[in-house]
Amino acid sequence: MRAFVIRCPIHGSIKLDKLEVDILSHKFCQRLRYVSQLGFAHYVYPSANHNRLSHSLGVLHLAGKLYNHLAYEATLCLNKFIPLAKLTYYRKILRLAALLHDIGHLPFSHTLEDSSPSYKEVREISRLIPYKTNPDKIIMHEDISAILIMQLSQEGYFSKVEALDIISLIKGDFSVAKSSELKDPHFNVYPLLSAMINSDLDVDRMDYLLRDSYHSGVSYGRFDMHQLMRCYEILGDQKGGKFSLALHVGGFLAFEDMLLGRRLMFIQVYFHKTLLNFSKILQSARQAKEIKLSIWDNIDSYLENTDWSLFALIQKNRNKFWCGKIYSREAPKVLSRVINKDDNKATNQIKEIRDKLDKAKIIHLKGDVGVKFFDYKGLDKDSIKLISYDLEDKQASDLVNHLNHHPDKLEISQVSVFKEDYQKALKIIKG
Repeated sequence: MRAFVIRCPIHGSIKLDKLEVDILSHKFCQRLRYVSQLGFAHYVYPSANHNRLSHSLGVLHLAGKLYNHLAYEATLCLNKFIPLAKLTYYRKILRLAALLHDIGHLPFSHTLEDSSPSYKEVREISRLIPYKTNPDKIIMHEDISAILIMQLSQEGYFSKVEALDIISLIKGDFSVAKSSELKDPHFNVYPLLSAMINSDLDVDRMDYLLRDSYHSGVSYGRFDMHQLMRCYEILGDQKGGKFSLALHVGGFLAFEDMLLGRRLMFIQVYFHKTLLNFSKILQSARQAKEIKLSIWDNIDSYLENTDWSLFALIQKNRNKFWCGKIYSREAPKVLSRVINKDDNKATNQIKEIRDKLDKAKIIHLKGDVGVKFFDYKGLDKDSIKLISYDLEDKQASDLVNHLNHHPDKLEISQVSVFKEDYQKALKIIKG
């Protein structure tokens, strides 16, 4: 059978086998056509209206490409000592994990995750999750993905054991895996496969940086992906033990470029001032009960919620305050925005502004977001190794030390008001 080919503006031709095509055609995957990758980003970058489905296909493509490199081309390639049947199985579950990793995503990117309930608040959904959970923790879209993957196994797309292996790679939890292939004590490749999907060097991150950068029309997220992937290596031994993902020093600059690009994408795109404001407006619309979403009643109601259905509710209620702001794109004006508020002066300034606006009863939007970046100090010690086969180990250590000047986190706080209150707010702040 000829491979099914999908055209992609980022990666060119993406090839899928029959099983992947069948799963892609399932309603669970097709729903992702109507779930945006970047939420309100198109309010700032008009062409940033791509969806989770295109991203999932890109991750599948890169997962297959990286796996082929590590299995057949790397210095310590897997095919030298692992049987073909196992190699075929690893490739299958890795690509399916890539395709299905976002299958349970909420509408409008991550905007609604802050208001997600705890596991104990949605027991009908929680009981379907195929692993132990903490009742007091917030349910995440990865949990919904796990439920849907188990449903696909019940419909005969793959076995229950394969489903649990797929979920284990997405979740990064070895205890979820069940197959003899992943549990083989002689060839422990789980850390390697999981890192390809769920780590600081994973293909998920590669695709969304390149894709989001392309559709936003910015250059911040671009890096030399081909050089980076060529320099992925495997650490392990032919007699067994743990096989893990490593990076040769030849790909260090491409890796650093990706790290820097990710930071800039968060500042300029993912945490853009307007995106943060409209995300807060949507949350306020829900809190004010201008829109009522039956997301968590059961799995069927969860799947009915997409960007399209949510915006239809916004349109229907556009005569109400918060929905009207979203529908007409009335962007609030920022009074103050602080990036990495490490000093007390900046922190106190934001707090003082918010207190004055609260006292004056002026409607304002509080935006507090943050993200942790790569633990540079752990690059040569923990989950990912920086190696040099032909050069002295000192070079790898020197390169790791070079990364210490990169911030390991990003925190942004901002306060905004609507245009009609802007001048009044300025007077109150200055007074």
